[in-house]
Amino acid sequence: MRKKGLSLLLCIITLAACVPPHIIEDIQMVEVIGYDYVNPHIVQVTASASTYQGGEAGTTVHNETLTTQAHTSKDNRRAMQGLSPKPIQSGKIKTVLYEDKLAKRGIFSYMDSLNRDATVGKLLYLAVTDGKTQSLLAGNYPISTSVSKYLSDLFEQNMKGNFPEVNLHSFLYAYHAKGMDPFLPYIEQKGDKIQIKGLALFKNDHYVDSLSFKDCFIFKILNEKVKLGLYELRVKPNQFLDIEAIGSKVAYHITGGSTHPTIRIRIKLQGMVNEAPQFNLQSEDSYKRIEKKLTQDLEKKTQQMIKRFQREGIDPLGLGDQAKSQNRHWNEQQWKDNYPHAEVHVNIDTQIKETGIKE
Repeated sequence: MRKKGLSLLLCIITLAACVPPHIIEDIQMVEVIGYDYVNPHIVQVTASASTYQGGEAGTTVHNETLTTQAHTSKDNRRAMQGLSPKPIQSGKIKTVLYEDKLAKRGIFSYMDSLNRDATVGKLLYLAVTDGKTQSLLAGNYPISTSVSKYLSDLFEQNMKGNFPEVNLHSFLYAYHAKGMDPFLPYIEQKGDKIQIKGLALFKNDHYVDSLSFKDCFIFKILNEKVKLGLYELRVKPNQFLDIEAIGSKVAYHITGGSTHPTIRIRIKLQGMVNEAPQFNLQSEDSYKRIEKKLTQDLEKKTQQMIKRFQREGIDPLGLGDQAKSQNRHWNEQQWKDNYPHAEVHVNIDTQIKETGIKE
């Protein structure tokens, strides 16, 4: 028995020794890929790659971009290898960008190759860019060590706040699901900065509309739990309060099946007044008035947003998926026909706590 165990161990060691190791100084690690529209038959691909060079002071990192044009992603990858003096490795891809002009024509064909690549994680970030991805990836951003880290940090910290969570896995789930449409961050280059412009909304895999960054908080409380977020509440024509959301839950109740759907959404939101210039917060009644105003404001804006989605014929909140889970006789085509005319009722219960006030 010991001999068998020893033989197995020797086999494993031998096999491991046969696998050629990747010396980090000898490869280019692609961390961001961008797709740009050229014409109906040609796509431009830009890769942001990191090159590692060893020296007496240690390993240094240099970032560079490689750009090619071809008919398919695979053709571009082969052409890119022809430009690089070192083998290109895709195992560290963190973000993939799609130019808005390309996204309007559909992006699943470019995404499918990523989905089938075992070296690419399902939690990588995706985004739509306002303008060419090549220009954004070639930019110089002093705020971060690399464009890859800049983008990852930008998405991560915003998704902890007002921006909804989204990645490759969630996009593919929404794309394949019945009664649901995907969404992605919409970003743009501003000089030596990159900013999130808003939320890109899709119908299937085609980019069709966008929400402003300011509206992302409204979308998020409709879509998922919120642990932390900021909302500016207008209480008078020239008077505003900063409300810090410290927790929210959302529940959907959809009746009438797919033929006569009525959508009821209930949101519970807890928050505190973070900043209140020129506003008297000494009495309990003042908090009740803020709660009432906040409830009215959010109920109006959430219903307006859903009505907008209905007019566009898109369902980024996955209301059809919710209806399907609540009605075993749900029919996809009937839902598509009747969703634009469905009644929508949003009820929001707000609770304002007194902590964190700055007057």
